[in-house]
Amino acid sequence: MKQLGILIVIAFYTAAALGQTSVGIGTNAPHTSAALDITSNNKGLLVPRMSNTARLSIPSPANGLLVYDSSFHRLYQFQDGVWRYMLTNESWIQSSTRNWMYNSSDSIGIGTSAPTEKLDVNGNIRSRQGVRADNNINASGDIMAASVTSTANMIVNGNASIGSSLTTYGNIDLDATGTTLQLQTNADKKAFFQLSGNDLRMGTNSGNSSGKTVLRVNGDDVASIDRLANIDLLSNRFGYRGNITVGWKVCRFADPDINMLPVAFGNIAANPDYTNSWVTPFLLTNEFTKISTGQYDISFYADFVTPYSAIIITPKEPNMLCIATWVSMRKFRVQTFTRTGARADCAFSFVVSDPLN
Repeated sequence: MKQLGILIVIAFYTAAALGQTSVGIGTNAPHTSAALDITSNNKGLLVPRMSNTARLSIPSPANGLLVYDSSFHRLYQFQDGVWRYMLTNESWIQSSTRNWMYNSSDSIGIGTSAPTEKLDVNGNIRSRQGVRADNNINASGDIMAASVTSTANMIVNGNASIGSSLTTYGNIDLDATGTTLQLQTNADKKAFFQLSGNDLRMGTNSGNSSGKTVLRVNGDDVASIDRLANIDLLSNRFGYRGNITVGWKVCRFADPDINMLPVAFGNIAANPDYTNSWVTPFLLTNEFTKISTGQYDISFYADFVTPYSAIIITPKEPNMLCIATWVSMRKFRVQTFTRTGARADCAFSFVVSDPLN
């Protein structure tokens, strides 16, 4: 070894004396771009080896100085005034098909020394192109983008601000107490959808006193409600007003058990049949029968008539009178008379009201 060192020194001095710029070891034709060209088929270059303490004790190391740290088993390079160890292919592997390096097991931290994900960035991430995720995007803060496309779940624990259209091919789940879907114009909040306990609240925001909640069907406004709880069934495209169909009762706020709707009504001809007369609620068991001159029985499939029901009979012919008599919970009888008291056939309409039914 001592002899090899002496040989290298002699080679350098000889090269200097002869004006040569390259020195070859193991070769008589060193490359002109190399100051030292070492050629061997069975040996390598072994840089100085020392402990971590000895490496850090090197006075005024030059940029580019190479040292093998035997304490950490790493090859260090002094670069820009700082010792930096050189990565090895144990951490990074070059793709066999593409010109890039990859790591399949470790985590990378940018702005953090303790990454908790495969890529952990402590700061903003900016992409000049798109951002693509084959799985979920979880955000505890804001997501701001010109467009966001997701074929899986999109979970937002903070606010979601959308400046354009939102298209989803799955569900949108707002899972938090009092979650509000806010609708606004130029940051002025106008209307909202909100979960309040088990209730769904929807309508206009406080301060939007002139706004109404409007229901549209097939492109037409069909109903609206204003801040004074006025409900309007709007005209449809054919100029007709809408109908309200109620399954059982219409009640006043102060009397929630009192039925303000008629429980039955109908139109009976002087000689009734199913082509010129009708009764509602209608089922096949409803009947209207002329039992004699000026006497008609109206029957129902359920208990629509009580002894306390109000039965209003309106004759449909002039100078005629009508009276109604309760027969049973499912039947009442109508008698029609002339003004002189003679019983005579007459068409009539009826309405049965029973606040407690």
